[in-house]
Amino acid sequence: MNAHSLPLTPFEIGLGWLLNNYKFGGTRLWSGLRTPDSPYYSETSQHSLGKAFDVVFKYVQAEEVREFILNNRDLFPYVTGLELDVSWLHFDVRNTNAIKVFNA
Repeated sequence: MNAHSLPLTPFEIGLGWLLNNYKFGGTRLWSGLRTPDSPYYSETSQHSLGKAFDVVFKYVQAEEVREFILNNRDLFPYVTGLELDVSWLHFDVRNTNAIKVFNA
């Protein structure tokens, strides 16, 4: 995907994104804030600090959205963390001016 293949940002065109769905019988529970009762809790996690989300999409692959964010940094000035090589989009807003791209 190049910067011109999406007319708007992924969040504006309704890509069918999902954060948590446990209230509706789904399995996604800890994709946003992770409290101490979460099995994925870590004091230093951006999730535990309320600064990270893991999102899945219905109509596009997470990699396409990651590429779009990286190719259009001006549209996402507060996204400062992106996780690579996962089937979901992990993004966070950690306290830094540069973007950190990492593998888990």
